Amino acid sequence: MLENYDYSKRRIYLGVDPGYDRVGVAIICRDNNKDELIYSTCILTDKKDDKNFRMLKVAENINIILDKYKPEVLAIESLFLFKNHKTVIGVAEAIGVVKYLAGVRGIKIVEQTPMQVKSSLSGDGHADKSQVEYMVRQILKLGNEKKIIDDELDAMAIALTVSAMRE
Repeated sequence: MLENYDYSKRRIYLGVDPGYDRVGVAIICRDNNKDELIYSTCILTDKKDDKNFRMLKVAENINIILDKYKPEVLAIESLFLFKNHKTVIGVAEAIGVVKYLAGVRGIKIVEQTPMQVKSSLSGDGHADKSQVEYMVRQILKLGNEKKIIDDELDAMAIALTVSAMRE
């Protein structure tokens, strides 16, 4: 242990790209203005299963992640333009489940729109996925060899955006 190390600057962020088919999740540690990816995954649910069962699966997985990593902040993407009303309801329910689980643990919740995330990472609120992916890979020093599912990448981007805001 370093005697002069300032541990007060270390923060753990849980980034979530909500859904119920796929939920992107990323744990980012910000330590002295540097971000490090600790964990990421994409929670998948089976389309054949009842929606309530799928929400339960999302909740169970998020609970495990919250218990293991104990984030201080939940960074979650807020609902933004949806054309399919059936999809938006499911996504809204998933957001509610995740926010509830964080809320009962006293975790601060910060919502960001896709435009805010894109602007924060690339300087352009209308940046395309490849620009955002490039910046996430650069910031987290991931290189290009690892294939990352879009939802997982979005969770990383959301966590990075909120991490930078709170410094």
